[in-house]
This record gives sequence, C-alpha cells and structure tokens, in this order.
Amino acid sequence: MAVFRGLIRKYWYFYVVLGLVTVIDITMNLSIAWLFGNLTETAVSRNTAKFLPLLYVGIALILIMGINQYVNGYLKSRVSANVQDELRALTFRKMLGLSQAYYDKHHSGDLLSRITTDNKTIGGALGHTLIELIKNPLMALCAFIYLVIIEWRLALISLLIGPTILLCGVLLGRSIRERSTVSQQKWGTMISFVQDVAGASIIFKVFRLESIFNQKFSTQSRAVREQEIKLGATTSILQSLSNMIGFSAFVLAITYGAYLVADDVITIGSLMAFVQLMNYVIMPFTTFASTWGELQISLGAADRIQEVLKEQPEEVETRGSLPRRNHGEKEVRVSLEQVDFAYSDRKVLDHFSIEIEHGKFTAIVGASGSGKSTLFRLLLGFYSPDQGDIRMNGVSYSDMSLHEIRALYALVPQEPQLFTGSIRENILYGNPEAAEEDMREAVVHANAHLFIEQFPEGLDTQVGEKGSQLSGGQRQRIAIARAILKNAPILLLDEATASLDNESEHLVQDALRQLMNGRTTVAIAHRLSTIQQADKIVVIHEGRIVETGTHEDLMQLCGHYYELYRTRQNNELIEAESIA
Repeated sequence: MAVFRGLIRKYWYFYVVLGLVTVIDITMNLSIAWLFGNLTETAVSRNTAKFLPLLYVGIALILIMGINQYVNGYLKSRVSANVQDELRALTFRKMLGLSQAYYDKHHSGDLLSRITTDNKTIGGALGHTLIELIKNPLMALCAFIYLVIIEWRLALISLLIGPTILLCGVLLGRSIRERSTVSQQKWGTMISFVQDVAGASIIFKVFRLESIFNQKFSTQSRAVREQEIKLGATTSILQSLSNMIGFSAFVLAITYGAYLVADDVITIGSLMAFVQLMNYVIMPFTTFASTWGELQISLGAADRIQEVLKEQPEEVETRGSLPRRNHGEKEVRVSLEQVDFAYSDRKVLDHFSIEIEHGKFTAIVGASGSGKSTLFRLLLGFYSPDQGDIRMNGVSYSDMSLHEIRALYALVPQEPQLFTGSIRENILYGNPEAAEEDMREAVVHANAHLFIEQFPEGLDTQVGEKGSQLSGGQRQRIAIARAILKNAPILLLDEATASLDNESEHLVQDALRQLMNGRTTVAIAHRLSTIQQADKIVVIHEGRIVETGTHEDLMQLCGHYYELYRTRQNNELIEAESIA
C-alpha cells in the first residue's frame, strides 16, 4: 500500500480532475434516467409538443457524455502511463543501488518480471481500477437517492445489494490477493527460465537439450496455468455471487414496481426511470467483484515491487568521512589484514593477509573454489569482511565511500560484459565524460582499432545482445579499451585471455601490457604465460594463503604452486596438440 499512497500523492491533480469528470458522468447518467421517464410519460399522455424539446435535451446529453468519456479515458490512460513510468524508474534506480549480495540471491528474470509485468498491473489499478472503485459506489448512492425521490418503498429493495456483495468481497478478497501473489511469483520463475534459455542458445542446440528444456518449460507453464485457474475460480465465485444478488434484487424491484403501476401508486414513466436507476444501483455492485479482484491482484503486484524497494541499498556515497580522491591518482597500495569471510555458513577466506604493492603485478592462483573470485568481490566493496580489515594506503575501507573505493579500480573480467548499443557507447562507459580523442587513443592502445576500422559504421557498429555480433577477442579488447579509458590506478584481471585462441590472445596480451603499464595489477591467473610475468604470485588453498613469491622461488619449493603449474603445463600441452 505504501507504493499506492506515494503514487497517488504525486499525481493528486489528475485524480482531482478525474473526480470532476466522474461527477459529470454520474450527473449525465441520472439525467438519462430522467429523460427516459419523461419520454415515456409524454408518449402515454400523447403530448407530442414535448417530444422535440426532449430530443434536444437527449442530443445535448449524448454530446456531453461523449466528450466527458473521451476526457475520462484519456486521463485514465495518462495516469496509468505516468504511474508505470514513475514506478519503472523508481524500481530501476533501486535495482542499480542494490548490493551484489542481492543479485547473487535473486534471478535477473524475477527482477525483470517485477519491473515489467507487476509494474503494468499496478499502473492499470491506479489508472482504472481505483477510479472505478470510487465511482461505482458514488453512482449507486446518487441513483439510490433518486430512487427514494421516485418511490421510497422500491428504493429499500436496493439496500439488500450493497452490504451482501461487500461481505462476499471481504470474505474472498484475501484469497484472491494470496493466489495472485503466488501466480506472479510463478510467472517470475518462468520468465527467469526463458531468459536463461534464450541466452544459451548455442549450448542447448549443441547438447540437443530442446526436449529437456521444453519439458521443463511445460512444467513451469502448467504451474502458472494451474495457479491462474485457481485465481480465476476464486474471482469467478465472487463475480457469480455478485451477479446473482444484483439480478435477484433487480427482478424483485421490477416485479414490485409493476404491481405499484397496476395499483396506480406510480406512473409508468416513473417505472421506466426506476428501471434505469436500478441498473445504476445494481451495475456498480455486480462489477464490484471484478474490480475488487483486480485491486487485490494489483496489491499482490505492489507487494512484490515493495519487496525490492524496501531492500537496503549500498551506501555508495554516505559511508566513510574522507574526501574523495582524485580519479586518476596512482600512488595506491592495498592490504588485507587477517580477513575472514563466509557465504552464509560456508567459509571462503580464513585469516587472509596480503599486501598489494604499488606498480606491481600480483597473480592470484589456486584451485577452483579456493577464494580467488571472492577476493575480487571484497576488493571492490561488494562484500565486507566478517573479521579483519581491508586498507587503501593505510586507510580502512570502512572509512571510505564505496564510490571512492570503486573509482580506484578498473576491471577486465574473463567474460566481458557488453551492453546492447554501439561500440562507442560500450567504451565510453569507462568514462562517459571522456573526450573523443582520449576515447580513440584507448581504442588504439587496446588494439581494438584493428577490427573496428573494418566495420562500415566503425565505432557506431552495434554490438548486439551481450556483444553477440563480435568475437570473443573483439569483445575482450573493447572491455580493455573501456578499462583504459577509466584510467584507474588499480587493475583487476580475471584471466582475460583464458578462453581466446592464440591470435586473439596475442592481441589481447599486447593490449593488457599497455593497460598494466604503471598500474597496480591484480590478476586471477590460469595461463602460464600470465603467471610467469607476475612480480609476486600468491597461492591460495582452501581460503588460506599457502605460498607467496616469484615463479622461480615457488618452483623451487615444490609445493602447491609447483603442482598447479605442472598440471596446467600438461593441460596446455594437450590443448596445443589437439589444436595442431
């Protein structure tokens, strides 16, 4: 409900105008009832002189109603569009500020479902459903007052409708909301699965997983279908009860009204007006079921949006009290002091201490799951140590803002992350304020100009989804150009050449040398050629540093590094022979 209240307050002026439009709409409907009654009385009395004036009144009412309905529809659409735009922007901003821990626990497809499907549901509720829930009872009240004026005994029958239908709505409303929330959760799960499959088309084709994935999707789709059926059954019960109650009251009132006409208590014109007014009394309550159900569905969607909005964001700017450093500052040293870290109950780093020296190349090696990637996440401030401390030039991370920390790092991951758009846009994400000359210089240093110049559109070439229009080596060089453009003093490399062919690796290695020049570099290393270049090699085993030194020093120890090196040397020989 907090989401609803905030949006209603923001667009209150639209609701004021819609309130005026609603008053006009109700007035026109009541005037139509009056017109029907007078036309009937005129016909019965054979007073033809009144027909033309009443016709003019009818034409005027039709014109006013037409204009009013256009304004009503336009304003509702405007409110719905504004609400969706506002909520999309709010949710997306929140999404960008969420911690890495949140992304590690939640699927991106579920976030996509909330920012699209749930958002649209809320927009429809605030643009249409909420207005109808206010308008319909008001219409029923005004029509009831008119009924009392015509014949109070007939009006009493309509009093049976409202409380009975409202009671049904209260009894079934909670069930509708709960089932709607479950349905939207299952939609989110299914969308997440589709997103996974769509992003792995090569894998499911090569491994011939079509039938398996089709079966999985069918299972998830059936789960959505079954939940939608349950939701539909509950809303149908409410709709059916509302219709039965409403039409029972209508039949009873018409029967009694006909009796009063026969007994000369009311005129047939009054009965015609009464019939129209009864429609205005009954219709709001018979449609109450569907609008109330829609509101409950939207409340379920609002709960899912609220779950995201109430998540604690990263304190990017507010944490720490030190002034922000120069973005291009280079004299930086990083140290981890007796750091412990665990994901839930799984300990990853144990009494981890390391000094990352200025201008040196430090290679991190170890078996899979030893804690190498976690080290990068701690350095970038995605997580905080459970014990111990991380310091930048002697200053604790806890005394620095996350913005300041991350401004000092550039990252080149093993699988480069490119965004839909042009090559130019993806490179400029390293520094959106960079001059064209600096950007082109970064392209040359990254050896990216060698392939960019071959494209007809050059830097404006579209990279496709996740860079699908480019080769792995081309994507990697764009990622390197982006890192060069950031001009950060510390470079993190997650084995940027591990999955490249020899030619691409040579070009990327050359680009990396340009990038590493004069910078403090930390690399998760797999390639022997990368490891041997390091000034210092840190060997991690089960979350602990077991060996530190140069390649030559560690080989002489014949310990963990020696075994890792020999294993990888054999693997690379086998790989080279298979290629040959």
